[in-house]
Amino acid sequence: GVTIDDFVELQNKALDSIFKMKDDAELTLLNMSLIDSPSTGIFKQVRDMIFAEQEMTDPFLRNGIEKIQKTLIRQLTEKAHIPVPSSCNLMGIWDQSGLLEESQVFVQLSNKRSGNAIKIGPIAVSKNPCYHPGDIQLVLGVDIPDIKQLTNVIVFPVKG
Repeated sequence: GVTIDDFVELQNKALDSIFKMKDDAELTLLNMSLIDSPSTGIFKQVRDMIFAEQEMTDPFLRNGIEKIQKTLIRQLTEKAHIPVPSSCNLMGIWDQSGLLEESQVFVQLSNKRSGNAIKIGPIAVSKNPCYHPGDIQLVLGVDIPDIKQLTNVIVFPVKG
């Protein structure tokens, strides 16, 4: 299962990443992608300055990064918005074919560069918003050829 220690480790990695932003433009852009509305105001200015290869020592850029760091830390502490590597948000739908068994899901992600990929094996699934430990479940990703037309959704069984 998923333990509290797993979440603490992810949260600590997120904090470490946030604190290193002032010295790493790529890390700053990566962390900015975790903010709900990063295309306005200071977020846009910081992004534009980084794309223009502004020195990370520039006082205006550093001040902007500090504001972004505060936003990210607030997301972590107030909303428990913990980034999970290799994760994504998907819309959940029910299995109209009836082929999925209890605790099984079908997930096929499309990618312009590498094509479609079906996720097979253990998958951690959570509701959004996630308020209770029971909102996180471990399920088994399986390949069901009859529903391969479904992409970028998570298909839940009607059984169980």
